[in-house]
Order: sequence, then structure tokens, then C-alpha cells
Amino acid sequence: MSSIIKKAKEHYDNLSKVKRATVWITFCSFLQRGISFITVPIFTRLLSTSEYGSFSVYQSWESMAIYVVTLGVTYGGFNNGMMRYKDDREGYTSSVMGLVLVMGALWLALGMLFQGQVNG
Repeated sequence: MSSIIKKAKEHYDNLSKVKRATVWITFCSFLQRGISFITVPIFTRLLSTSEYGSFSVYQSWESMAIYVVTLGVTYGGFNNGMMRYKDDREGYTSSVMGLVLVMGALWLALGMLFQGQVNG
């Protein structure tokens, strides 16, 4: 058993940074799905049908709002930008974060301005 772990560690150590990042992104993605898989039965037992329905609708609105507010830049587009701007990654990251911050502030201001209609 110990030799298998040593071989796996040696193989991992020989991977490039990109491949290591891919391994960890995949692992974390599975971990997130696993947590969701475990928590759904707990939520369905603790919440009534209407409460769980409201929770699910809230999650749907939240996931759509993230794409609308951030323009989806922080997901697939960010990785493409990091590859395109290899010389100035810090500048690109700063620009993306500035855009997301400004968009978030704009949507927050709009939400507060139309608070009655949004809550309705």
C-alpha cells in the first residue's frame, strides 16, 4: 500500500503546474457535488415542501444573478484571459476584479433604488 502512495506522489510531483491545477479543480468540483449530494436529503427532511421549493427558487435566482452581475467573466472567460495576457496577468486580474466590483455596485444601487419592486 505504501508503494502505491509513493508512486502516486512521484507521479503528482512530476506533473506541470497546469496539470496539478486541473487535478485540484476536478477534486474540488467532485467535493462540492458530494456535499450537495449529502445536504439535499437533510434539507428535504428539515424543510417543508413549500420551504424547500422557496429555497430552490432562491438558489436558481442566485446562480442567474451571479452571471448577470459579473457578466460571467470570472468563470471561463477569466481562464482565457490569463492565457491571452501571460505578460500582464496581474493587470488583467485587476481589470477583471475592477469590472466585477463596479458591476456589483451598479446592481446593488439598482436593487436598492427599486427595492419595493425587487422584493415583490
